[in-house]
Amino acid sequence: MEVMINNKFSKERDEMEVEGVKVMITPPINEEYWLFRVKLTKKQGIVAFPKFGTYGIGFQVEEKDWNTNLPYQSSAEDIYNKLHTCY
Repeated sequence: MEVMINNKFSKERDEMEVEGVKVMITPPINEEYWLFRVKLTKKQGIVAFPKFGTYGIGFQVEEKDWNTNLPYQSSAEDIYNKLHTCY
């Protein structure tokens, strides 16, 4: 298994202050918005990306919902089970 690092990654702004209150927003996300990736198959991989002050993990290709990501602390079993619900 190979862990790939996205050297071209640029974190987008995901927080701002509005009238003294910190507001967190989802940054513009595209297929290149990842820090780390592990290829599972020719067409599928797991990616890690910044998410609201922590990291999220998700699948590179999702057919049903582009936002089925999990916290980075998820167990391998939870990740495996989630893969089967993405399709």
